Amino acid sequence: MRIGIDILEYELIEKYPHVLDTLLLDHTTQQNIFWATENYEHIGEKYSFHSQILPDLISGDYGSIIMPRVHKDKLCSKQDPGKWQKFLLLHGYVMLKTI
Repeated sequence: MRIGIDILEYELIEKYPHVLDTLLLDHTTQQNIFWATENYEHIGEKYSFHSQILPDLISGDYGSIIMPRVHKDKLCSKQDPGKWQKFLLLHGYVMLKTI
């Protein structure tokens, strides 16, 4: 599933190697911004609520993890809670079963 609006992280990294470092920096704390959501925790510990977002976590194999809010909200809607998991599976992400 190709979403019409997307940030092509790999192209940014190729053309402007340090741009993601700048975009992810919280200028108040001088650390990277953090995920602030539990939506990605099933991917791994580095994607937990309080973990910093690093360029390698949103590029390469995980380049499609960042998406416009309008698309994410539709995928994560309470009307179909499995839709987000289906989307991630279709894009090659492995999910851990939680109880």
